[in-house]
Amino acid sequence: MHYNPASAKAIRMRIDSETALIVSQPRYISEGLFNRNLVGGIADLFHQGIRNNVTFGALPHYGAKILAAYATEAGFKPELVSLYDPQVVNMAKSSGVTLVSAMDIGLDQARNVFTHLGPSNKILAGGYGISADAQLLHREFPWLTIIPGEAEGVLAHALSDLLNHGQMEPEYRRTSPFNLAQSASEPHLNPHIESKLHNLFGWTPVKVTEVSRGCPEACDFCPTAMLPTSVKPLDVLDTEVQNMHLKPWEPLVFLDQNLMVCPSDYLEALFDYLNQRHILWAGEGTITYLLNSPHLNEAAKHRLLRKMGKNCLAFLVGVEDLNGKTRGSAMKNDIAKSTHLEDMAKLLREYRIPIVYSLIFASDSQEVGYARHAADVVNTLGLTAAA
Repeated sequence: MHYNPASAKAIRMRIDSETALIVSQPRYISEGLFNRNLVGGIADLFHQGIRNNVTFGALPHYGAKILAAYATEAGFKPELVSLYDPQVVNMAKSSGVTLVSAMDIGLDQARNVFTHLGPSNKILAGGYGISADAQLLHREFPWLTIIPGEAEGVLAHALSDLLNHGQMEPEYRRTSPFNLAQSASEPHLNPHIESKLHNLFGWTPVKVTEVSRGCPEACDFCPTAMLPTSVKPLDVLDTEVQNMHLKPWEPLVFLDQNLMVCPSDYLEALFDYLNQRHILWAGEGTITYLLNSPHLNEAAKHRLLRKMGKNCLAFLVGVEDLNGKTRGSAMKNDIAKSTHLEDMAKLLREYRIPIVYSLIFASDSQEVGYARHAADVVNTLGLTAAA
């Protein structure tokens, strides 16, 4: 995106304010991922924030940071506010542009915010929840600008249109999935822009990133199902970590939907990188990809697990339905079998990998008595589970 600072004053007169309000839901990750029993004292730094639904004070929202970086690159001054803040509507009305990101659990609240706004407000909306309901939202709020799917690249075009023409198109959509191999030039990885965002994101006791996107599984509850996978080059990750200025006690949380889709040689290099720098970390993924990999012999699997466990604080494994009826995912269903689950738990505990399980209830594939069965499995194996 090309933006001429010399024309900033005239452009600001066109859009009334230089503020870009970043609106996002604060709670978007399972509390169980950071259970006190798993990470002890470190959890005390931010666990209460998660419980109170205010994780902006603890666990930064990576998507919001990407939005803020694009806004900064365009010359705006970003501000961050919770989707549930009572003042969010008033703040949006006085901002030059408002960027709203919402998952499915935040969609109703996003609608509530849009109801109190109108064509005079420049609103860009996106996120998993918004994207899934884009057509209906356009019918309800025809003045709304929506970015279905990933924002990389197209967000710059939307802001450019706003700055140069005073308005945006109804929709901006990528023609192909974003490839993390091309992420080096992204604005949130620019040290100059990163320094400007420090007051919003840099002070928290936890740092977040991603090294992969996409997943070959077809789980019917997941918005990233069947998306092409890509990985971030480790030299790009290193630049990002250096920009974070991680302290020894600050964990790095990988927000990848499925960290295990990374090739095994990439995972090994990633664990080596984290271990050599003594970086504490947490993440999630369908562990079956590693345990059942046809490309790894037993010695290689154990070597990888040993490296994985050295500095891992918590790992949420891909088990959602203990009956093995997660629709669209043979990998999840295989490991959900009781004997496989017990073997996996023993193996990961052998390498001191603190494992967490996310269980889904009230699925239409579940039978009467499933909750009791799940409780029995959890108690028998001594699992830590978030539901």
